[in-house]
Amino acid sequence: MRLSEISNANVADANFTTGFLRVRRKGGKIDFLKMNSVLVEVIKEELAERKNAQEDEPLFVNQYGTRYRKMRKALKTACENARIRHCTHHSLRHAYATIARQKGIDIGTISQLLGHANPTITQNIYIHWRDEEVHQAAERLQILQKSSKSGK
Repeated sequence: MRLSEISNANVADANFTTGFLRVRRKGGKIDFLKMNSVLVEVIKEELAERKNAQEDEPLFVNQYGTRYRKMRKALKTACENARIRHCTHHSLRHAYATIARQKGIDIGTISQLLGHANPTITQNIYIHWRDEEVHQAAERLQILQKSSKSGK
């Protein structure tokens, strides 16, 4: 999800019965994303800690209990706690797209998951090709030379 999509999500957008999260995409388009079991549990735990969370309240809140507008500090802290190099929210979207493609998910599906109107955006901007993959593909496509001993 884009940061704006996270910020705009309300409690009512999470449907635990169906397992879908309603997302207001760029341009106002409404989309439904399937939540995995980890996300469902984390959201349920978060809402249980908040006293009587109302449907029109933010689904994701910062340390002050208000909507996220920026995530830099929270993400920096999370990276420090995980002992990994700092990254941005947007770089996580790029990583998600790249990993999804490496796992064999087709570009069209990845494009839909990211909320892109056109798969070309996903392929040309979000997915990063690893040199190792390109080299392996070249090896698989290598045309065998004819043997000079066989006279062919």
